[in-house]
Amino acid sequence: ALIRTTIILAVRSIRCFVAARDMADAATADVVLSDVHCEIAIPEKPGSTLTSRFPFQLPCPDCVSSILDHDDDGDVIVERRQQCLFVIEHAMATPLDSVGKQVWHGALLLADLMLNMKHKLDGAVVLELGGGVGLSSLAAALHASTVICTDIGDDLLHICHNNINCNMRSSATVLVRSLDWLQPRPPKGDQSYQWSDHDLTTLSHTDVVIAADVIYDNKITDAFLCCLTHLFSEVFSKQPLVYVTLEKRLMHVCLVWSGGFSCLL
Repeated sequence: ALIRTTIILAVRSIRCFVAARDMADAATADVVLSDVHCEIAIPEKPGSTLTSRFPFQLPCPDCVSSILDHDDDGDVIVERRQQCLFVIEHAMATPLDSVGKQVWHGALLLADLMLNMKHKLDGAVVLELGGGVGLSSLAAALHASTVICTDIGDDLLHICHNNINCNMRSSATVLVRSLDWLQPRPPKGDQSYQWSDHDLTTLSHTDVVIAADVIYDNKITDAFLCCLTHLFSEVFSKQPLVYVTLEKRLMHVCLVWSGGFSCLL
Protein backbone atom coordinates (compact mmCIF):
# COMPACT_ATOMS: atom_id res chain seq x y z
CA ALA A 1 0.00 0.00 0.00
CA LEU A 2 2.86 2.39 0.82
CA ILE A 3 4.55 1.71 -2.53
CA ARG A 4 1.27 2.23 -4.37
CA THR A 5 0.68 5.50 -2.54
CA THR A 6 4.21 6.67 -3.35
CA ILE A 7 3.67 5.88 -7.03
CA ILE A 8 0.36 7.76 -7.06
CA LEU A 9 1.97 10.83 -5.48
CA ALA A 10 4.87 10.65 -7.93
CA VAL A 11 2.50 10.42 -10.89
CA ARG A 12 0.51 13.41 -9.60
CA SER A 13 3.71 15.43 -9.22
CA ILE A 14 4.76 14.53 -12.76
CA ARG A 15 1.33 15.54 -14.06
CA CYS A 16 1.63 18.88 -12.32
CA PHE A 17 5.09 19.43 -13.73
CA VAL A 18 4.00 18.53 -17.27
CA ALA A 19 0.89 20.71 -17.02
CA ALA A 20 2.89 23.68 -15.80
CA ARG A 21 5.61 23.10 -18.40
CA ASP A 22 3.09 22.97 -21.22
CA MET A 23 1.73 26.36 -20.23
CA ALA A 24 5.01 28.14 -20.81
CA ASP A 25 6.84 28.48 -24.10
CA ALA A 26 10.49 29.34 -24.54
CA ALA A 27 9.79 33.05 -24.23
CA THR A 28 8.03 32.91 -20.85
CA ALA A 29 9.30 32.46 -17.31
CA ASP A 30 9.15 29.08 -15.57
CA VAL A 31 5.82 28.43 -13.91
CA VAL A 32 4.83 26.09 -11.10
CA LEU A 33 1.52 24.41 -10.28
CA SER A 34 0.27 23.28 -6.88
CA ASP A 35 -0.71 19.62 -6.48
CA VAL A 36 -3.98 20.90 -5.01
CA HIS A 37 -5.02 22.06 -8.48
CA CYS A 38 -3.92 19.04 -10.51
CA GLU A 39 -7.46 17.87 -11.20
CA ILE A 40 -8.68 21.30 -12.34
CA ALA A 41 -8.73 22.37 -15.97
CA ILE A 42 -5.84 24.76 -16.44
CA PRO A 43 -6.57 28.21 -17.91
CA GLU A 44 -4.65 29.05 -21.05
CA LYS A 45 -3.01 32.11 -19.54
CA PRO A 46 -0.53 31.42 -16.69
CA GLY A 47 -1.57 33.20 -13.53
CA SER A 48 -5.20 33.77 -14.53
CA THR A 49 -7.65 33.20 -11.70
CA LEU A 50 -10.65 31.00 -11.11
CA THR A 51 -12.67 29.94 -8.07
CA SER A 52 -12.58 26.58 -6.30
CA ARG A 53 -14.83 25.15 -3.60
CA PHE A 54 -13.17 23.91 -0.40
CA PRO A 55 -15.68 21.98 1.76
CA PHE A 56 -14.97 21.47 5.45
CA GLN A 57 -16.66 20.31 8.63
CA LEU A 58 -16.81 22.29 11.83
CA PRO A 59 -15.63 20.21 14.81
CA CYS A 60 -18.38 18.86 17.00
CA PRO A 61 -17.85 20.02 20.61
CA ASP A 62 -19.64 16.99 22.03
CA CYS A 63 -17.95 14.33 19.90
CA VAL A 64 -15.46 13.46 22.63
CA SER A 65 -18.16 12.78 25.22
CA SER A 66 -18.12 9.26 26.65
CA ILE A 67 -21.87 9.41 27.34
CA LEU A 68 -24.02 8.23 24.44
CA ASP A 69 -27.58 9.48 24.04
CA HIS A 70 -30.25 7.22 22.55
CA ASP A 71 -33.52 7.96 20.81
CA ASP A 72 -36.89 6.38 21.63
CA ASP A 73 -36.02 3.33 19.51
CA GLY A 74 -32.78 2.75 21.39
CA ASP A 75 -30.54 3.90 18.54
CA VAL A 76 -27.48 6.01 19.34
CA ILE A 77 -27.96 9.69 18.51
CA VAL A 78 -25.03 10.68 16.31
CA GLU A 79 -23.98 14.32 16.50
CA ARG A 80 -23.53 15.48 12.92
CA ARG A 81 -20.81 17.93 12.08
CA GLN A 82 -21.86 21.13 10.38
CA GLN A 83 -20.97 21.10 6.70
CA CYS A 84 -19.49 24.37 5.43
CA LEU A 85 -17.79 25.67 2.32
CA PHE A 86 -15.15 28.22 1.41
CA VAL A 87 -15.25 29.49 -2.19
CA ILE A 88 -11.76 30.75 -2.97
CA GLU A 89 -10.48 32.76 -5.91
CA HIS A 90 -6.95 31.71 -6.79
CA ALA A 91 -4.53 31.35 -9.69
CA MET A 92 -3.41 28.13 -11.32
CA ALA A 93 0.15 27.84 -12.59
CA THR A 94 2.17 30.95 -11.78
CA PRO A 95 5.76 32.19 -11.94
CA LEU A 96 7.74 31.56 -8.76
CA ASP A 97 7.32 35.16 -7.63
CA SER A 98 3.51 34.75 -7.62
CA VAL A 99 3.05 31.38 -5.92
CA GLY A 100 1.06 33.08 -3.17
CA LYS A 101 -1.87 33.24 -5.58
CA GLN A 102 -2.21 29.46 -5.49
CA VAL A 103 -3.52 27.15 -2.75
CA TRP A 104 -0.91 24.73 -1.43
CA HIS A 105 -1.14 21.62 0.73
CA GLY A 106 0.43 23.45 3.66
CA ALA A 107 -2.47 25.92 3.64
CA LEU A 108 -4.99 23.06 3.73
CA LEU A 109 -3.17 21.52 6.69
CA LEU A 110 -3.00 24.86 8.49
CA ALA A 111 -6.68 25.56 7.84
CA ASP A 112 -7.59 22.15 9.25
CA LEU A 113 -5.44 22.87 12.30
CA MET A 114 -7.18 26.21 12.83
CA LEU A 115 -10.62 24.60 12.57
CA ASN A 116 -9.70 22.26 15.42
CA MET A 117 -8.05 24.82 17.73
CA LYS A 118 -11.02 26.63 19.21
CA HIS A 119 -9.55 26.16 22.70
CA LYS A 120 -6.44 28.17 21.74
CA LEU A 121 -7.98 30.65 19.31
CA ASP A 122 -11.12 31.64 21.19
CA GLY A 123 -10.89 35.43 21.60
CA ALA A 124 -7.31 35.50 20.28
CA VAL A 125 -5.51 37.87 17.93
CA VAL A 126 -4.02 35.84 15.07
CA LEU A 127 -1.35 37.06 12.65
CA GLU A 128 -0.81 35.15 9.40
CA LEU A 129 2.46 35.70 7.57
CA GLY A 130 2.36 34.98 3.85
CA GLY A 131 -1.42 34.54 3.92
CA GLY A 132 -1.77 34.27 0.15
CA VAL A 133 -5.41 34.01 -0.92
CA GLY A 134 -6.60 33.91 2.70
CA LEU A 135 -7.82 30.33 3.18
CA SER A 136 -6.05 29.70 6.50
CA SER A 137 -7.01 33.13 7.87
CA LEU A 138 -10.65 32.39 7.08
CA ALA A 139 -10.42 29.17 9.08
CA ALA A 140 -8.77 30.98 12.01
CA ALA A 141 -11.48 33.66 11.93
CA LEU A 142 -14.10 31.06 12.83
CA HIS A 143 -12.70 31.06 16.39
CA ALA A 144 -10.43 34.11 16.83
CA SER A 145 -11.61 37.62 17.63
CA THR A 146 -9.17 39.31 15.22
CA VAL A 147 -7.13 37.95 12.32
CA ILE A 148 -4.47 39.96 10.47
CA CYS A 149 -3.71 38.35 7.12
CA THR A 150 -0.50 39.70 5.57
CA ASP A 151 1.35 39.32 2.29
CA ILE A 152 2.78 41.58 -0.41
CA GLY A 153 1.56 42.77 -3.80
CA ASP A 154 -1.64 44.76 -4.25
CA ASP A 155 -3.04 42.27 -6.78
CA LEU A 156 -2.62 39.34 -4.37
CA LEU A 157 -3.93 41.35 -1.42
CA HIS A 158 -6.96 42.34 -3.50
CA ILE A 159 -7.74 38.67 -4.21
CA CYS A 160 -7.29 37.88 -0.52
CA HIS A 161 -9.52 40.78 0.53
CA ASN A 162 -12.29 39.63 -1.82
CA ASN A 163 -12.04 36.05 -0.54
CA ILE A 164 -12.32 37.25 3.05
CA ASN A 165 -15.37 39.40 2.29
CA CYS A 166 -17.14 36.63 0.36
CA ASN A 167 -16.55 33.88 2.93
CA MET A 168 -16.82 35.44 6.38
CA ARG A 169 -18.87 33.22 8.69
CA SER A 170 -18.20 34.83 12.06
CA SER A 171 -18.14 38.17 13.84
CA ALA A 172 -14.34 38.26 13.88
CA THR A 173 -12.46 41.26 12.55
CA VAL A 174 -10.21 40.29 9.63
CA LEU A 175 -7.64 42.77 8.36
CA VAL A 176 -5.72 42.32 5.11
CA ARG A 177 -2.44 44.18 5.32
CA SER A 178 0.85 44.47 3.45
CA LEU A 179 3.97 43.10 5.15
CA ASP A 180 7.26 42.63 3.30
CA TRP A 181 9.59 40.23 5.13
CA LEU A 182 12.60 41.97 3.58
CA GLN A 183 11.37 45.22 5.16
CA PRO A 184 9.45 43.88 8.16
CA ARG A 185 8.42 47.24 9.61
CA PRO A 186 4.68 47.51 8.76
CA PRO A 187 4.03 50.40 6.32
CA LYS A 188 1.84 53.07 7.95
CA GLY A 189 -0.58 55.14 5.88
CA ASP A 190 -4.12 55.63 4.65
CA GLN A 191 -3.75 53.75 1.36
CA SER A 192 -5.16 50.29 0.77
CA TYR A 193 -3.53 47.55 2.86
CA GLN A 194 -1.34 49.97 4.82
CA TRP A 195 -1.38 50.01 8.64
CA SER A 196 -3.12 52.47 10.94
CA ASP A 197 -2.02 53.19 14.50
CA HIS A 198 -4.92 51.04 15.73
CA ASP A 199 -3.78 48.17 13.48
CA LEU A 200 -0.28 48.37 14.96
CA THR A 201 -1.67 48.32 18.49
CA THR A 202 -3.69 45.22 17.62
CA LEU A 203 -0.59 43.64 16.08
CA SER A 204 1.35 44.16 19.30
CA HIS A 205 -1.22 42.03 21.15
CA THR A 206 -0.84 39.02 18.84
CA ASP A 207 -1.53 35.71 20.58
CA VAL A 208 -0.89 33.30 17.70
CA VAL A 209 1.28 33.56 14.57
CA ILE A 210 0.55 31.20 11.66
CA ALA A 211 2.23 30.58 8.30
CA ALA A 212 1.80 27.97 5.58
CA ASP A 213 4.29 26.87 2.92
CA VAL A 214 6.69 29.74 3.48
CA ILE A 215 9.85 27.58 3.40
CA TYR A 216 10.75 26.71 -0.17
CA ASP A 217 13.64 29.03 -1.04
CA ASN A 218 16.74 30.01 0.94
CA LYS A 219 16.23 33.76 0.49
CA ILE A 220 12.55 33.56 1.42
CA THR A 221 13.29 31.37 4.44
CA ASP A 222 15.94 33.79 5.73
CA ALA A 223 13.57 36.72 5.26
CA PHE A 224 10.75 34.88 7.06
CA LEU A 225 12.95 34.14 10.07
CA CYS A 226 14.28 37.71 10.14
CA CYS A 227 10.71 39.01 10.06
CA LEU A 228 9.74 36.75 12.96
CA THR A 229 12.79 37.90 14.90
CA HIS A 230 11.87 41.55 14.33
CA LEU A 231 8.26 41.00 15.39
CA PHE A 232 9.26 39.20 18.58
CA SER A 233 11.92 41.72 19.55
CA GLU A 234 10.33 44.99 18.41
CA VAL A 235 6.56 44.57 18.02
CA PHE A 236 4.93 41.90 20.16
CA SER A 237 4.12 42.82 23.75
CA LYS A 238 4.06 39.11 24.70
CA GLN A 239 5.35 35.80 23.38
CA PRO A 240 2.75 34.36 20.97
CA LEU A 241 2.50 30.76 19.84
CA VAL A 242 3.82 30.11 16.32
CA TYR A 243 2.40 27.43 14.01
CA VAL A 244 4.12 26.74 10.68
CA THR A 245 2.97 24.10 8.22
CA LEU A 246 4.75 23.13 5.05
CA GLU A 247 4.64 20.71 2.18
CA LYS A 248 7.55 18.32 1.81
CA ARG A 249 9.17 19.14 -1.50
CA LEU A 250 11.82 16.90 -3.00
CA MET A 251 13.31 19.86 -4.86
CA HIS A 252 13.68 22.12 -1.82
CA VAL A 253 12.83 20.88 1.65
CA CYS A 254 14.39 17.42 1.50
CA LEU A 255 17.74 18.86 0.48
CA VAL A 256 17.81 20.80 3.72
CA TRP A 257 15.85 18.56 6.09
CA SER A 258 16.47 14.90 5.37
CA GLY A 259 13.80 14.11 7.96
CA GLY A 260 11.17 15.67 5.71
CA PHE A 261 8.88 17.34 8.23
CA SER A 262 5.31 17.73 7.00
CA CYS A 263 4.29 19.98 9.88
CA LEU A 264 6.23 22.14 12.31
CA LEU A 265 4.51 23.05 15.59
